[in-house]
Formats: sequence, structure tokens, C-alpha cells
Amino acid sequence: MNKGLPFALALLMLTTTLSGCLGGGDSSEEVDITVYTDQIDAYEATIDQLLANISQLESNHAASQSLVEDLQDDVVNLSVNLASANQNIAVLEIEKSDLETQLASANQDNENATNEIAQLESTIDSINASLSENISMAASLQAELDDALADLSEANTQISLLESQWANANQTIAQLAVGWTGANSTIASMLSTYSSVMLSDIAELNYSPYCQGISKELRQGLDNGDGNGTAADGQLHDDEVDSIDQICPKIHMLTEIYSQSNQGYPSDLAEVGGTLFFVAYDETNGHELWKSDGTTLGTVMVKDINSGSGSSNPEKFTAVGSTIYFSANDGMNGNELWKSDGTTSGTVMVKDINSGSSGSSPAELTAIGNTLYFSAYDGSNGRELWKSEGASSSTVLVKDIWAGSTGGDPNLFTAIGSTLYFSASDGINGTELWKSDGNSSGTLMVKDIYSGSSSSSIGELTAIGSTLYFRAGDGIHQIELWKSDGTTSGTLMVKDINTNNGVAFFGSGYPSLFTSVGETIYFKANDGVYGTELWKSDGTASGTSMVKDISPGDSSYTFWEFTPVGNAIYFVVQTEDGLMVPTITNEGELWVYFL
Repeated sequence: MNKGLPFALALLMLTTTLSGCLGGGDSSEEVDITVYTDQIDAYEATIDQLLANISQLESNHAASQSLVEDLQDDVVNLSVNLASANQNIAVLEIEKSDLETQLASANQDNENATNEIAQLESTIDSINASLSENISMAASLQAELDDALADLSEANTQISLLESQWANANQTIAQLAVGWTGANSTIASMLSTYSSVMLSDIAELNYSPYCQGISKELRQGLDNGDGNGTAADGQLHDDEVDSIDQICPKIHMLTEIYSQSNQGYPSDLAEVGGTLFFVAYDETNGHELWKSDGTTLGTVMVKDINSGSGSSNPEKFTAVGSTIYFSANDGMNGNELWKSDGTTSGTVMVKDINSGSSGSSPAELTAIGNTLYFSAYDGSNGRELWKSEGASSSTVLVKDIWAGSTGGDPNLFTAIGSTLYFSASDGINGTELWKSDGNSSGTLMVKDIYSGSSSSSIGELTAIGSTLYFRAGDGIHQIELWKSDGTTSGTLMVKDINTNNGVAFFGSGYPSLFTSVGETIYFKANDGVYGTELWKSDGTASGTSMVKDISPGDSSYTFWEFTPVGNAIYFVVQTEDGLMVPTITNEGELWVYFL
């Protein structure tokens, strides 16, 4: 719009107004137009504002027009998408209808299957009841069959014995019949030659200097009537004696180490290279290291380690090659590691591990090849794992398992090949299974069986081939039979023998008295049903079973001294008046289990 037009209109209106005023009268009074001028200015300002607003509206209109066009494009696109969506919805509706049909069919099938399962479960319950009854009947029949077989076996044995005796009797009768005819001539011949018969006489002697104890004196000679003897009388007279020999018993005293009323009390017998080492006491030297080659002269003290009447108390004898290692106290250095080759000069302290008179108290001495492993206390690191190859320089701490002065207290040393297994605590995981190859880096915990700071209470470490068997509790199953191949994954429970999971001896299998025979380990255990009985295992759960319910019932009886001999295991069962009892007694009977 033209901005001058409003102004012209306003000016025209003003001129018209003034003309009317001037032309309407004769007055010559001067007219004041200021007020009109102000109004005109106000109108012009208003008009300018209106023009500005119009311009802004025109700009907004243009922008709105562009937006409308964009929206129209969007509407077109949305219409296309809507049509596609409607089409998809139609397809989905069809699929939904199909799925609803399938669901209805599946529900019907499920209902049918549920009914069939219920019927099968009822059938299984019936079968299980019948199976349990049959198993009980089979066990009873098996027991009767075992008794019958035992009776049959005994009967067959008696029959065989009678047949053998009958055959022998017939043979003897035949021989007697044949030999009877020549009996008289034989007797006559014997009488004629009797004077050339060698006679023997054995006398018991209460003491023989040669045998260092009781002995038998064997006298021999011909029944020929020498001296004052009588020929052919069947008696050996003094004048007929041609030789006298001393016969020492197979078991006899080698030497009297201590001749007073108290004996030498030999103990800790150990064989090394054909020589027997042991500890013995005499009033001059105390308890010291002795040796014997099986003769009186060869039974001597090796060395008075604690010089004088004081005792060195050697113990824990362990052979490494031709050298015997042991713990002893020389009266100055306390109990330390010693070694001996059987000579006085070759009997020396290996190393003063805990310098001074306190001693390191070596324990668990175990040989692997030419290396001796043991536990010791050096005064700084607590009781830890050590090793030695016989020299002071090679006697070193393997690893400070529990860092600091507390000590990991390694125990239960067991060797498999070149690896040493033992129990120890690092102060974090409790007492667990460890292994070592003799190096610090190779000394590590095999597995944290009882996870956390608690201990797994391992014990009875027993090696069979490359497998280590032991007992342990993981906090879930209590103390049961475990095995390990030296790896974490290969360290696992063989079988949860007692599934009651109560305290030891009652809710755990608590296997003990491990004894290996070939690839099988035998032990006593309590399964919570039959009480403590003889068990065996081949390292698998299915191969771990009770050998025999020796005393029927759930009472626990004391077994001890499992000892394999040939194809049998001998053991002692606690008894009272000949009967097995669960209470502690001073009686016991020897049992045997044939493999």
C-alpha cells in the first residue's frame, strides 16, 4: 500500500474543515490547527504500525503456505503407509486366526498328554512298588543261594577229600601187601648194618655265648660202640659223638646294648642299602643312632651325636639313595636335619636352619628322587615347606606359603612321580590340598575345596598310580571320599557316601584307614544306613560300594589295622566276648576279606 495516500486523505480532510470554518462567517478570529496536526501525526503512526503488521502477516502467510505444502506431502506419504499397514494387518489377522486354531489344538493335545502322564506315573508307582518287593525277594533269595552254595562247596570239598582218602587207602593197602613179604629180610638187613647208622642228639641250652641267648646243641656220631658205647643199640653215647654244632634260633638277640635291668629299647628301625639303622639307649651315650648288618659284631652305635649321656633322639628316618636322613639334637643346635652314610665321620648335621639352640624341628621327611622334602621352622617364616639335596647350600625354603611368621604348616606329605602333595594353609583359603615341583612358582594350591577361609579337613592322602585319593569336606557334603589328578578340574568328590550331610562320623561317610590293592582303594566308611563297614572304590561313583555288611544293622563298629596280604585284606574288628560291639573294649578279632 502507498504510504502517502493516507497522508493526502488526512490533509484533504483538514483543508475541507478549515475551509468550512473560514467560509462560514465573517469572524476574523485566528484558527488553531495544532490539535489537528497532532491527530494527523497520531494517525500516521497508527498507519505505519498497521503497515508493519500487514508486512509481517504477509511473511507469516508465505511461511504457512510452505508448511501446508510440506504437510500435504506428508499426508500423501502417510496415506501410502496407512494402506500398506492395513494390508499387513489383514495378513496378521489371518495368521492370528491360524495360530488360535493351532493353540486350541495344542491345548487339547496338552490335556491329553497330561492325562497320559498321570496314567504313566500311576503305572510307574505300581512298577516301583513291585520292583522294591522283587528286589527284597531277590536279596532274600540271593542270601539263601549264597548259603546253599557255601554248603554245596563244603560238601564238594568233603566228597573230594573222602575220595582222595579212599584212593590213598587202597594204594596203601596194595603197597603193604606187596612189601609185607620182604619185611623180615629188610629187618634182618637193617640189624646187620645198624652199627653204621649216623645218630643225632639235640639238647636245649638256656644260654650260648655264640648265639647270645638260648640255642640248641646238635651232637652226631655212628652207633658203632666207640669207647664205652654200645654198638647198634640205637642210642648215641658220649664216646660215640663225632661232632657238636651250635644251632642259633632264627630269631635271636644280636647284642645286649644295655646290660642293666633296663633294656636298650631299639626303635625306629629303617633299612638303607642292606644296613639296618635304629635308635637305641645305653647309660653312657643316651638315645643315639645305631646300625646293624645282622651280626653281633656288626651291631654298633654309629655316632654319639649329643656327646655324653645326653640323648640326641634321632627320629623320622628317611632314605635318599644310600644316605639316611633324620632329625636329631646335638645339644647345641636343637632339633635339626641330619644325615648319615653309616660311618661316624659321615654322620653330620645338614644345616642349622633355625640358628641357635631352638632348632627347626624337621618333620614329614619325604624323598622324591635325590631330593628330600620336609617341613621346618627357620625362626622367621613359621613352619613351611623346605627341600634338601644333602648340602647346606642346597637346603632351602621352597615357598613361604603363609607369608610372614605364622607358617603354612604343610603336612601329610605324599609323592606321586616328581610331584609332592600335602595339606597347607595360606591364611586366606584355610587348610587345603597343595602340590609342589620343588620350585616356588610350582608350589600352589590345587583347589579351594571348601570355598573361602574355612578348611576342607583333608586327610588320608593315598597315591594309586597317578591319582591321589583323600578325604575332605566342601561345606556341602561334609567329609567324603575325594580324588585328584593334580588339576583343579580333576579334583572332585568320588561319591557322597553318606547323603545325610550331618556332622563327621554321623552324617558324613568319613572314610578312613585307606589301603590300596592294585588299582582299588579299600577303606572303612559309614553311609548312614549300614553303619561303619568295609568299602572299596575304583575312583568312580558307580565303582564305589560297600564290600560287605559285616554286622547287619546301622550300628558303627570299630575297624583297624587294614593290611593287604596276597589276594586278601586282613583287619581287626572290635569285639566283646567274641561278638562285635559298637562300644570301646580291649578285645578284637582278626577278620579277612578275600579279593
